[in-house]
Amino acid sequence: MLGFGLGTTPLYVMRKIIFLIIVTFIIFSCQENPTKSDTDNILNDSFLSDSLKQLYQIDAYRLALRDMKENDEDYLNKTEISEELYSQYYKGIINIFNSEYTSQVDSILNIFQIHTFGKPRFNSISIGFESDSVLFENISNNLPSGISKYDSLIQYYGFRLTSTLIFPEVGFFRYWTDKINNIEAICYELEKIPKVKNANPNSIGGDGNDIIGKILEDKIEYDFIYKWGDCWAGCISSHTWRFIVSNNGSAEFIKSFGDEIQ
Repeated sequence: MLGFGLGTTPLYVMRKIIFLIIVTFIIFSCQENPTKSDTDNILNDSFLSDSLKQLYQIDAYRLALRDMKENDEDYLNKTEISEELYSQYYKGIINIFNSEYTSQVDSILNIFQIHTFGKPRFNSISIGFESDSVLFENISNNLPSGISKYDSLIQYYGFRLTSTLIFPEVGFFRYWTDKINNIEAICYELEKIPKVKNANPNSIGGDGNDIIGKILEDKIEYDFIYKWGDCWAGCISSHTWRFIVSNNGSAEFIKSFGDEIQ
């Protein structure tokens, strides 16, 4: 018959098992539950409609792309926009909207509906080819060009042909994609292909409202800029609301400045 020595009675064993279960539960609870600094950064964008979320996501991607262009020496070799930068800028915008500064937020979110101006662009490029009647005809009819590298890039990035302009010695083809990428880097890649004379993002004219973002050591600075007055020629007037968002997610309104809003 199995016996129990001192300190190994069934009651003692049961207590020890219960104690180990409790300790294990506490350890895993500490690991799985976010700390206060984590919860400060949890994103709550549920107050935005789906269409507004999409617009501010585009803003965050554009801020990330501008950041890459200014600070990343390898910018032209990176066709994808940094998801880390995108996330930082998007969370910062949402944290501003969730802040206590309701009057200022109402101005930039609802009254003036400020978003990034469309530079740089994500979606539209023009590609120039050396004279090749067969290639021109194939591309114009949405057929494979016959240049495998070119065709694979056009397909991979989801470009669709929108217009053509053909001369005896050169042909220009304009494309559009719904995907968001570093379009300059894609053009840089396309220009390495034989017969491609040039590839450039299609520009956008004029000026308008904008969001400027800058990642600093322990915070992000945002300028929400409302512009008006002959903006096709560059906008005559502007007014700015400046915020900073710290690394823990807390937002602070700094100041507004510029021309008096009429």
